[in-house]
Amino acid sequence: MLTGSAMPEILPVSLVLTTLNEESTLNAFFSSLCKGTHVPAEISVCDGGSVDRTVDILKTWRVPGVNVKIEIRPGFTIARGRNEAVRNSSYEILAITDAGCLLHRDWLYCITRPLLEGADVDVVAGGYEVVARSSFESYAAAASLPLDHQDRDGFLPSSRSFAIRKKVFWEGGGYPEHLYFAGEDTALCHRLRKQGKNFIVRWDAKVTWFPRSSLKSFFRQYWLYGIGDGETGFNARRTYFLFLKWLAAVAILVLGAYQPLWWGLGFLALLVHFIRLWPKYRWGSCPIHVSLAAFGLINVIELAHTAGFIRGTIRRMKKKAT
Repeated sequence: MLTGSAMPEILPVSLVLTTLNEESTLNAFFSSLCKGTHVPAEISVCDGGSVDRTVDILKTWRVPGVNVKIEIRPGFTIARGRNEAVRNSSYEILAITDAGCLLHRDWLYCITRPLLEGADVDVVAGGYEVVARSSFESYAAAASLPLDHQDRDGFLPSSRSFAIRKKVFWEGGGYPEHLYFAGEDTALCHRLRKQGKNFIVRWDAKVTWFPRSSLKSFFRQYWLYGIGDGETGFNARRTYFLFLKWLAAVAILVLGAYQPLWWGLGFLALLVHFIRLWPKYRWGSCPIHVSLAAFGLINVIELAHTAGFIRGTIRRMKKKAT
């Protein structure tokens, strides 16, 4: 329940969520929402069939003046769940995030204000802050590109921090439900860009999210992202380049067994790449071991994404064949 004397202002928007076994994160999420300067008039949630206490927590949390709608759809993917939550929403303006995030105090106001005040705005891309809770997560956070080094013009928002008009959402076809797991937000926003929708970027509309806590889960995350890109065909040129890069790395390892000079050239190439990324990722503020670990994880990201992209491309070709 909401506590404290200061009551946040209610905005005429729907907050859209999907959940699946979020027992460990929901209380913190709702606490961050209730501590905000503004709350939505409605929260529309679609649960994908949680087997923990997620649904009980959803039914327990109540904010005065805020209507909470809960749909339980076992087996729904993230894309289907988000589409269902949007269908069940009542307001024209949608604020979309993930239950595993923490909302900054003015997130809802900043992410929806351009839509509430500007009739010509269709989509708002919000910002994020990566926070580490362990040594491995600190390495993963250092491997995340800072916001001010992102390309504002080409930035495609994540559904962690996203707002859109419902009409525009459906004009874009909603989240594509045929995707295996990931990439649904990229696919939707790419389609909206092609339709000429007006995007606004608000880095100050921030959520906090936490990296994966182990190398295995970290690799799987970007492997799934790669599958999503392969299924949609997005980032194909970049991924083909990465594929060639990894082929070259394997060739250097093999050739080095016959002529060690190749290993020296490979090490030199890694060093140049590390120096090039140093200012971009602001590793000067990190201990050297964190910078080196982050550099290693960036290569893990590229390898996982490339492998996932190949798997996603195969899935796409099979679907076309059938």
